[in-house]
Amino acid sequence: MKRLLVLSSILVLSACGPIRDMETMVGITKDMRDQTTNLNKGMNKTNDAVHRQILVIALKELTSPENTESLHTPARMLPFANTFAEEATPEELIKEFHTLWTDVQYGGETTNSPATAEDVRLKGRNVAYRAASALAAMTTDEKFAEIVRTNIMLQSRFEETAYAFALCRYEFTSEYLFKPVVEKTKKLNLDALRKAVGYYRSMKQIASSTYTAQMSFDVALFKEEVQDGKKVVVDAKIEFNDGERGAKAKSAARRFKRELPKNILALPETQKLLNELQ
Repeated sequence: MKRLLVLSSILVLSACGPIRDMETMVGITKDMRDQTTNLNKGMNKTNDAVHRQILVIALKELTSPENTESLHTPARMLPFANTFAEEATPEELIKEFHTLWTDVQYGGETTNSPATAEDVRLKGRNVAYRAASALAAMTTDEKFAEIVRTNIMLQSRFEETAYAFALCRYEFTSEYLFKPVVEKTKKLNLDALRKAVGYYRSMKQIASSTYTAQMSFDVALFKEEVQDGKKVVVDAKIEFNDGERGAKAKSAARRFKRELPKNILALPETQKLLNELQ
């Protein structure tokens, strides 16, 4: 578009004949700059509107009743979590996560205990929990590193939220990304191994961080129990647990070794990836 403006201006200049004074040239050049500036402002507004629309639609679908019908296997939520995480900036991600996590943590505190699931909107808060976790897990490593740097290392007002972000990222990656690849995939191949190792790296990065002790949260009225034959909701603790990561990784490596074709196993890339799981 800029090139078109320049070209059209040149054609206008050519049609007008020789320019007799520098003042005229300066005026025309200024007009060209103004047109370019206005064009860029218009494009920026359009891009910003599209950006916001993508985020709004992705978040709406992420938490919609149709896509959160089954929270045990939240597969329908993943495309929209991925879209939001790809489009959002690190700042937008931590702020949206904060909104969802606040509902998880404090959404049941105004209810008298013992409470029923309906009293504390347990379904809605679990949707918020899964949505927040999915957003954290689908965030790229680069954006996650920026969230940690900005909010944990530099101690922003979202520092505690960033600990929850890391916790949810670890849990969701382990249960709904890593585990399905290594345990549920019927036919393993090299791409499945790449995916598994990528998820494992994300988990290992968090597990080896210096802030795992901060990844523990007491959540009021968030767990269902049966008391005296009735279902009630009690307090829960959501905390970091890295106890089974190593064993799961080694089990995955054994399965890949067992089931990958010999010609794939012989590849240097395969051996390097398998070593990361052992």
